[in-house]
Amino acid sequence: MTEEKARQEPRSGEEAARLRQRWPTEFRDGARGALLARFDGQREPGGYPLGFHGWPLERRNAWFAGFNRGFHDLLRLLKEPR
Repeated sequence: MTEEKARQEPRSGEEAARLRQRWPTEFRDGARGALLARFDGQREPGGYPLGFHGWPLERRNAWFAGFNRGFHDLLRLLKEPR
Protein backbone atom coordinates (compact mmCIF):
# COMPACT_ATOMS: atom_id res chain seq x y z
CA MET A 1 0.00 0.00 0.00
CA THR A 2 1.33 3.41 -0.88
CA GLU A 3 1.73 6.13 1.72
CA GLU A 4 -0.91 8.22 -0.05
CA LYS A 5 -3.45 5.38 0.04
CA ALA A 6 -2.66 4.71 3.71
CA ARG A 7 -3.47 8.34 4.55
CA GLN A 8 -6.85 7.99 2.85
CA GLU A 9 -7.85 4.82 4.73
CA PRO A 10 -9.77 5.32 7.98
CA ARG A 11 -7.85 4.63 11.18
CA SER A 12 -8.90 1.47 12.99
CA GLY A 13 -10.27 3.42 15.96
CA GLU A 14 -12.36 5.59 13.66
CA GLU A 15 -13.66 2.54 11.82
CA ALA A 16 -14.53 0.76 15.09
CA ALA A 17 -16.42 3.86 16.28
CA ARG A 18 -18.33 4.01 13.00
CA LEU A 19 -19.26 0.32 13.21
CA ARG A 20 -20.28 0.72 16.85
CA GLN A 21 -22.57 3.61 15.94
CA ARG A 22 -24.12 1.82 12.97
CA TRP A 23 -24.50 -1.63 14.61
CA PRO A 24 -24.58 -1.01 18.41
CA THR A 25 -26.32 -4.27 19.37
CA GLU A 26 -23.86 -6.41 17.42
CA PHE A 27 -20.87 -4.45 18.76
CA ARG A 28 -22.06 -4.85 22.37
CA ASP A 29 -22.75 -8.56 21.90
CA GLY A 30 -19.21 -9.18 20.65
CA ALA A 31 -17.65 -7.05 23.39
CA ARG A 32 -19.69 -8.70 26.15
CA GLY A 33 -18.86 -12.19 24.91
CA ALA A 34 -15.13 -11.54 24.84
CA LEU A 35 -14.99 -9.65 28.14
CA LEU A 36 -17.04 -12.19 30.08
CA ALA A 37 -15.72 -15.20 28.11
CA ARG A 38 -19.26 -16.52 27.73
CA PHE A 39 -21.96 -16.32 25.13
CA ASP A 40 -25.49 -16.43 26.49
CA GLY A 41 -28.59 -17.51 24.61
CA GLN A 42 -28.85 -19.64 21.51
CA ARG A 43 -25.71 -19.46 19.42
CA GLU A 44 -24.10 -20.90 16.35
CA PRO A 45 -21.00 -23.05 16.84
CA GLY A 46 -18.10 -20.92 18.02
CA GLY A 47 -20.31 -18.57 20.02
CA TYR A 48 -21.49 -16.56 17.05
CA PRO A 49 -25.01 -15.09 17.14
CA LEU A 50 -27.71 -17.00 15.28
CA GLY A 51 -27.62 -16.15 11.59
CA PHE A 52 -24.16 -14.58 11.88
CA HIS A 53 -22.75 -16.15 8.72
CA GLY A 54 -25.63 -14.72 6.69
CA TRP A 55 -25.15 -11.16 7.95
CA PRO A 56 -23.74 -8.48 5.65
CA LEU A 57 -19.97 -8.04 5.98
CA GLU A 58 -20.23 -4.69 7.77
CA ARG A 59 -22.54 -6.14 10.43
CA ARG A 60 -20.14 -9.06 11.03
CA ASN A 61 -17.26 -6.59 11.21
CA ALA A 62 -19.15 -4.67 13.92
CA TRP A 63 -19.44 -7.85 15.97
CA PHE A 64 -15.72 -8.60 15.49
CA ALA A 65 -14.79 -5.01 16.37
CA GLY A 66 -16.77 -5.36 19.59
CA PHE A 67 -15.18 -8.73 20.31
CA ASN A 68 -11.71 -7.23 19.85
CA ARG A 69 -12.61 -4.33 22.15
CA GLY A 70 -13.92 -6.68 24.85
CA PHE A 71 -10.92 -8.98 24.55
CA HIS A 72 -8.44 -6.12 24.95
CA ASP A 73 -10.43 -4.71 27.86
CA LEU A 74 -10.18 -8.14 29.50
CA LEU A 75 -6.41 -8.26 28.95
CA ARG A 76 -6.05 -4.76 30.42
CA LEU A 77 -8.09 -5.73 33.50
CA LEU A 78 -6.02 -8.89 34.03
CA LYS A 79 -2.79 -6.85 33.95
CA GLU A 80 -3.94 -4.26 36.50
CA PRO A 81 -2.63 -4.82 40.02
CA ARG A 82 -5.25 -5.90 42.53
